[in-house]
Amino acid sequence: MIAEIEPKHLALLRDLMAENISLDYAMYEIAEARRAARAAATATLAAVEYLIKQNDAERLRKWLAQHSAQERAAILRHLEQRKKVRPCQKTT
Repeated sequence: MIAEIEPKHLALLRDLMAENISLDYAMYEIAEARRAARAAATATLAAVEYLIKQNDAERLRKWLAQHSAQERAAILRHLEQRKKVRPCQKTT
């Protein structure tokens, strides 16, 4: 099986193979790079929240179609996390 690695990831892996790099540090750096690759930009997340508040499903659908599958997955993770941590609403 042949896998292609992006040049920036390959450079990171090469740097982490240096003798003065601990295994713990290398694992941390690889995990951080993976998290960063899976994340969506803050502005993107703010935009999706705005569009949801506008309650315009068609506009949201079109906007989501302009984003990659990876970005849509990050948006979904964000919304699922947001759903779990909602502020208490004031009752009167």
